[in-house]
Amino acid sequence: MLNYIPSSFDYNESAKATDIQQQARALNCQGNSKQSIDTLYYSVKWLEMYSSTKKSRDIASILPSLVKSATELEERSDKGPVSHIYCELKKKILTQEADQISNDVQGRFL
Repeated sequence: MLNYIPSSFDYNESAKATDIQQQARALNCQGNSKQSIDTLYYSVKWLEMYSSTKKSRDIASILPSLVKSATELEERSDKGPVSHIYCELKKKILTQEADQISNDVQGRFL
């Protein structure tokens, strides 16, 4: 039953979800994208760790797809330059996932 009740509103989760939305949209797919990929990846991992530690079951249950997408992009960028097409495709996916998570996080009760 508790899995169906949203966690209470949390300002830190809301702020980080919005940061992730902005970072996904601002992802630089031209030239050297490593810095913007790293920033996005670390924000996603922060939200995952924070939500897990706080025991936000509702948020923790919707984060895996975003974490997977961000991790795949991070791991690819660790191997060298990321192709423009791959980066743009991941950017689109990450933006959609970030929007959904932000809507869910911000839609909780105060």
